[in-house]
Amino acid sequence: MVHLRFFDRIGMNAFNTLKKTPFFVWSFALLFVFFVYISSAGVKPKVSASGSLVDGLKAVVSFPKSAYKAGELISPLYQIQNTTKTNITIWQCGFYPNHRLELKNAQGREVTMTARGKEATALFAPAGPRRKNLPVILAPGESVAVDGPEDLLALFSLENPGSFYFRIIYQEVSDTWSGRLDSNWAVFQILPP
Repeated sequence: MVHLRFFDRIGMNAFNTLKKTPFFVWSFALLFVFFVYISSAGVKPKVSASGSLVDGLKAVVSFPKSAYKAGELISPLYQIQNTTKTNITIWQCGFYPNHRLELKNAQGREVTMTARGKEATALFAPAGPRRKNLPVILAPGESVAVDGPEDLLALFSLENPGSFYFRIIYQEVSDTWSGRLDSNWAVFQILPP
């Protein structure tokens, strides 16, 4: 009997403590839960004409068309520009060892990659070993078109129509230029069938 009274007393103490908890504490807890829910929903990227300027380089991604039919080839155009008054060397080593792709839907959530997309992403290693590594010297003001992904449908699961936001991140670790260069977010649509 004493044993049961002890646990009953603990239960009543906990209940009385909860009853006396100020309203603002409960409000804060509910706001915290709401914030966690909203932050998991994703953030819609801001579309712009060019990416950020990083140590003299700027990256721009665009699409030949603004809307595509379901199953149609979606091939982005991508270029890197030297905005300084001196030469800058970037490196081409294939595409995926020093480039990463990001694709979000209209709600700001990451779009699922296909098996091929996951394989390509696994190659991303800006400071890793490379089978080939060709220097590309950009003169002041010069831009270079970089051969990127040929078709986003092969890399991402794009079965549903809607708006999509895409960017390319160039990241390099070298003695000529090191850093992370984010392109702009470019938008395209997949039309309903």
